[in-house]
Amino acid sequence: MVAVKSQECTHTDNGQKGRCVNMEGCPTAIRDLKFNIHPHICSFNGTSKIPIICCLEEAKNITAILGPDALTSSMEDQGLCPLFDSNAPNNTKPKNVPETSKAWNKCLEYQAKIKLPCKDGVKKFWPYCNKQLGLIIVGGGGVDAEKDEFPHMTLLMYGKKSIRSFFGCGGSLISEKYVLTAGHCTATSRGIPVSFAIFGLLHFKDMHSAPKENVRGIQKIIKHPEFKPPSTYHDIALLELDKEVVFSPSIRPACLQVEDDFEHRAYASGWGLLGYRQQNADILQNIPLWRVADEVCSAKYLTHRTFINGLDNDTQICYGDDGIVRDTCSGDSGGPLHIINENVFCTHLILGVTSFGKYRCGEVGTPGVYTKVPHYVPWIESVVWP
Repeated sequence: MVAVKSQECTHTDNGQKGRCVNMEGCPTAIRDLKFNIHPHICSFNGTSKIPIICCLEEAKNITAILGPDALTSSMEDQGLCPLFDSNAPNNTKPKNVPETSKAWNKCLEYQAKIKLPCKDGVKKFWPYCNKQLGLIIVGGGGVDAEKDEFPHMTLLMYGKKSIRSFFGCGGSLISEKYVLTAGHCTATSRGIPVSFAIFGLLHFKDMHSAPKENVRGIQKIIKHPEFKPPSTYHDIALLELDKEVVFSPSIRPACLQVEDDFEHRAYASGWGLLGYRQQNADILQNIPLWRVADEVCSAKYLTHRTFINGLDNDTQICYGDDGIVRDTCSGDSGGPLHIINENVFCTHLILGVTSFGKYRCGEVGTPGVYTKVPHYVPWIESVVWP
């Protein structure tokens, strides 16, 4: 039998480099089919006519995406096993992240605490580590998230009493006691402050019946010091919880993007409206979004009373559709723009915070605006890990 090396390829739609592989060897391509995103075909495999596709992840180290299938040598603890054993993959620090980075080191620290369901020494990776990748869509074409697929997702509630509180925004758990969200999510337009955070939720309708251990009060609201509403600049905030969260397979933090280096494609998640004047998603949604060039997005958002100087490319970034309706909408604000962490196995990496978009969400060709997380990492570190 002659072994054939995979050839390099270039995706015709976005110019990204990859390698030609069998479809089953490219988890992201399998995932993308859920969204009616079809891979570029390199060739067909002999007389079988099985397509060989251009797999973009093949150009990178994808160990972190696929993860280990090894047995754990640890004793089972109430059906949970530590993520790591001697066969676990090594984490690789991004080139431009200093060894002293608190965000990076905390990412590793939290990962070391991960335990997963297991039976007879075999760990269950799906959906906790996205071994099969599912992805927010808002405005059409969305995919329902799996239970526990996004363990950092946070639903924010407003009102003095939990049972009478109402939903307003999303957020991301980033430590035992802090949630990352948008500055404008710290209070409603009528001045009602955010008061509760709910974790481990999948169904929107369950927000008032979530287990008590999954609900935390907001002890302190910390808006970025330069956030001055109604301006949308520096639209980022931290929420200190009244009690630390106990990490579990269903509830654990995401990591922060430290480098100012953004993926061509990222994903957003939330329970926001499914389109302009439509209802909220009952099940947490997930959608692929594509990066939009700064100059293109700036032309869409010239000036407004909320961004009088136009978009700030240092602190704001745009992601939009691929010709199919894909957008974040009302209620998705504060939620994460994230990807699978390629450097630290079984974690997500937050690139941005959902900030704002056009009044009528879900219009093809009109991207949404997201607050760049890397720009604010020093501020986040000073508050969360002083």
